[in-house]
Amino acid sequence: YKIHLFGLNRNREELYRQIDSRVERMFEEGIVEEIKNLSHFKWSLTADRLIGVREVQGFLNGEYDLARAKYLMKQNTRHLAKRQLTWFRKEKRIRWLLLNSQESVEEIVKIIQSEAQ
Repeated sequence: YKIHLFGLNRNREELYRQIDSRVERMFEEGIVEEIKNLSHFKWSLTADRLIGVREVQGFLNGEYDLARAKYLMKQNTRHLAKRQLTWFRKEKRIRWLLLNSQESVEEIVKIIQSEAQ
């Protein structure tokens, strides 16, 4: 079988804008209440390390305000994205595609299909 590996990437500014937007949306959709409602459970080590959990728990514990929790969650997500990209770039078989925010899933699929031929 002929295997094609593709990595989808965005320019850093756009990636960070999307991360910031996603974090804001998570707070609007109730991440604080969700973590508060789950706080009485014993968290596994893996769950306790999820981005968002520590930041929101810090807010709930009064260590900092909500704005700081959002900032930390955005910053930690950006750091994770950077580490992931660094790790994947070591794989030389990946063909990287730089995407922009206007491209739909269908357009991305077409790009991949044309590149795979």
